[in-house]
Amino acid sequence: MDATKVLSQDHRRVEDLFSRIEQASGPQQRQPLVEQLFEALSTHAEVEEEHFYPAVARAIDDEEMIREAVEEHHVVKVLLEEIAGMEADDEQLEAKLTVLKENVEHHVEEEEKELFKQARQAMDDRQLTAIGEELAARLMPEGMEQMAMATDGASAGAADGEIIDLTELTKDQLMERAKAAEIRGRSSMTKQQLADALSGKG
Repeated sequence: MDATKVLSQDHRRVEDLFSRIEQASGPQQRQPLVEQLFEALSTHAEVEEEHFYPAVARAIDDEEMIREAVEEHHVVKVLLEEIAGMEADDEQLEAKLTVLKENVEHHVEEEEKELFKQARQAMDDRQLTAIGEELAARLMPEGMEQMAMATDGASAGAADGEIIDLTELTKDQLMERAKAAEIRGRSSMTKQQLADALSGKG
């Protein structure tokens, strides 16, 4: 999987965490999700700055775009540190999370519409795949990369006659497939609804 697809999939994972945080019923349910979000965003920014941005900077003639992306990461890191120092029931936590979400959404939109496009134009498949493997090793939980690749090539698998019984998968496995397929509203779906959506019945 090429680097832009790995990063896009991780963007969807972060979006899903924000959605689950918003739907949490109280501080006790929200706190572990906020901790997951902290880890996800921190790791995402770190691997982008270590592996993706340097490679893209060498390939494209737009250093300003890279500098802007790094600065946007800095803003997100400052907000994360502030949130990490707050109690779960702090009245300001929700406002901080809203500001964080807005900053992340802006950053993701610019990356996916502009930076990723330039990267795909300036770099060949071999380069993007090599970087993607480095990113996936850090960003994707064990087994998720294989699932993502399987989803990405689902049509090819179907052509070979492979039949996957979605009802035999766990809800977590269905959720990962739904993320990769960018199915809207997946965070509030039941296991059966996820299976139906993935099979095209939803």
